[in-house]
Amino acid sequence: MLVFLQIVGGIVVFIILVVLLFYVYFRIKMGKYYGMDAANELCPLHIHLNEDLAPEWVQKKAAKKIADELLELGFVRGKTYSIYEMNDYEMNSFFKPPFTAVMYNHPVAGNWVDIVAETDDGKMITLSNAPMGDSINMRPGNEKHFIPDDSPSGLFEKIQQSLQGRHCIELDAVQFREYFENEYKKDMLWRHRNGGASLEEFVDTAKLAGKKFSEKNIREAFVEFKENELSQWHEAALREYRERENIAEDDYENIEYGLFIVPAKTDPAAFISYLSQTGFVDYDSQEKLMTAYEDEEDVPALFEKINQALSPELRAKKYAEIDYPIAITIYKISENMLQDYYGK
Repeated sequence: MLVFLQIVGGIVVFIILVVLLFYVYFRIKMGKYYGMDAANELCPLHIHLNEDLAPEWVQKKAAKKIADELLELGFVRGKTYSIYEMNDYEMNSFFKPPFTAVMYNHPVAGNWVDIVAETDDGKMITLSNAPMGDSINMRPGNEKHFIPDDSPSGLFEKIQQSLQGRHCIELDAVQFREYFENEYKKDMLWRHRNGGASLEEFVDTAKLAGKKFSEKNIREAFVEFKENELSQWHEAALREYRERENIAEDDYENIEYGLFIVPAKTDPAAFISYLSQTGFVDYDSQEKLMTAYEDEEDVPALFEKINQALSPELRAKKYAEIDYPIAITIYKISENMLQDYYGK
């Protein structure tokens, strides 16, 4: 059933590209004059598929052409879904054991299809005509080929050729939604555990925007993106902690402003800026710390250096560990520093 990881990969890849393109283009072009809602402009950490009983998009010419071709190839049409967290993304599943195909619909990108198979040794093979994808990092152990101009028939022929002599696992289409949702979580968890969007992905995506941007502007946009990414992780980790510990709302309000996160990996400048927003790093020290630690890739080590430089009574202490939706450590600001920052 791990093949659903690759099915999810098609939409995860494109969601990430849309988000990065938004930041690269609008943030650099409009700069500070463009108001950005970080919560709405990042990839969701999890998704929920709602069955669409009357999808109009599947009857449109481009989608119907893809579907008809898949049906002619012997695929059986499965259910159609919308994604609760992303109104613009829709999908229709198709099955021809041992192959699974998913046709996607997006108002900007149009329609594309992934055809997937899983070998009995755990290898996931995907052929996709998604419009973009090569610039995004994928989870290790997966083989995915993007051929934007290819037809479903062409993709199907190529995946069969790549699987000659290899036995594939037949899939259970009944639990498609459950696996899709679960594997999306795993894929996003892997990305965030590895630092989220990388500068390399950001630079590669900038080239897709069709404009020439300076390294400085790309870097500024990237740091802003990572700051918003950290804010998303912060909210998700604290929400998970509250639910895990079953903390009442009134009790939670008494502690939430003193908590912050330390991820395993992220951009050091964005992390220091995030620490400043929480009150752990004062504004006057922010620029000095960014300069001193601009090349520090080990974020927990970076944080420990900053923390140990403080007087013992001002040092933050480890508060909790969270595995989902982000594998991350939560720290608590000292009462002395908290009172000074919030005036409490």
